[in-house]
Amino acid sequence: MAEKGPRFQPRHSYFDSLDPHSWINNNEMRGFYVMFNIVSICYILGTCALHLDKEGFLLEGSFFAGMMKDFKVVLVLWPGFFAWSWNAYFLQLLVLKGLPKVLTGVIQHSTQSLMFVTAWYLVYSREWEFCQTVFVTFLALVHFMKMHSFTLVNRDLRRAWLKDPKSNSGYPGNLTPRNFLTYMVCPVLVYQVSYPRTPKFRPGYFLAKTGELLLKLVLLYIITEDHIIPVLKEAHKLKFLECFSRLLLPCILFYLVFFETLFEHILNLFAELGQFADREFYTDWWNCAGWTEFNRKWNRPVHLFMSAHVYRECIDNFGWSPTLAKFTTFLFSSLCHEMVAAMILRVIKPYLMAFMLLQLPLMFLFGPFTESKAGMYLFWLGICAGPPLIITLYLQA
Repeated sequence: MAEKGPRFQPRHSYFDSLDPHSWINNNEMRGFYVMFNIVSICYILGTCALHLDKEGFLLEGSFFAGMMKDFKVVLVLWPGFFAWSWNAYFLQLLVLKGLPKVLTGVIQHSTQSLMFVTAWYLVYSREWEFCQTVFVTFLALVHFMKMHSFTLVNRDLRRAWLKDPKSNSGYPGNLTPRNFLTYMVCPVLVYQVSYPRTPKFRPGYFLAKTGELLLKLVLLYIITEDHIIPVLKEAHKLKFLECFSRLLLPCILFYLVFFETLFEHILNLFAELGQFADREFYTDWWNCAGWTEFNRKWNRPVHLFMSAHVYRECIDNFGWSPTLAKFTTFLFSSLCHEMVAAMILRVIKPYLMAFMLLQLPLMFLFGPFTESKAGMYLFWLGICAGPPLIITLYLQA
């Protein structure tokens, strides 16, 4: 699971249609990507016209009304979590002043944990809907990982600096507000002293990306409101197979559009704000023939965090074996996913956690297929059938 080669370097995103150097703009398959965007636009316009003709409004509004609940509270959460994350920066300044190790650990873990406590309190006390719950939970997770990485990397830099004050590690000169702000804005979960930068901020690119983001958010809204929520509302009346079958296509469409929305639009917007040059937030996970490869390719920011601060931490600082470190990494990841599911559904049914841990024996069981087309079929079977199966289990089991 350890990353090979430079962790961050100037790279282009695969499906960035606005980047002339991206893979999709220099590949014979680029026409299919254009077709996907045209189909998305036609589907949105057709759905809006149908709603307008039948109900008198462009989009069904009940889901939107739920999204707007406590909008003012949700609006201040992002700057609130961002401001709270600066505790990690101020903690490092205190460490430079000689703060004891024990007290450093107490402050570190208490400030990081308090974000999850805040998220849980808001979700349960205000009875938030799906969107608010997902938003605050992901905010807590992202800022936890950023704070945790900043603390651990500076701990290692400090150790190297104490051994050799003349070392070229950049510590403690990196402990400046500007350096920390750059880290917080850049779409990374692993801290390092400096990152590869683009020459300048491009306003035209940023506005075009924002337009693409809004388009895909509307598409996600329609898929959810018109094809997923009706099944969720009727789930108690449906047979297991019927519920699963009706969720199958909407779930895979939602998964693919959500992937593009997050990794191609949202992260690129933050990258442009921070002039962050490494836009490789994912690689060709669609060609995977096994779950080991998929976990490494589909979400590189999280993969890098898990590799550096869970897997390597277990080996380098606790002396654990690679096998135990890998199991711990999967366990930590599955617990995080299960926490999100529990907060959304307000119930603990560890189906998601079980399916994620099931990847471990599947990696060995399907090992012989990882270099074959059969392995790719098995992988895509899991991608297509997994989400609707898990949702159906949560709803009916």
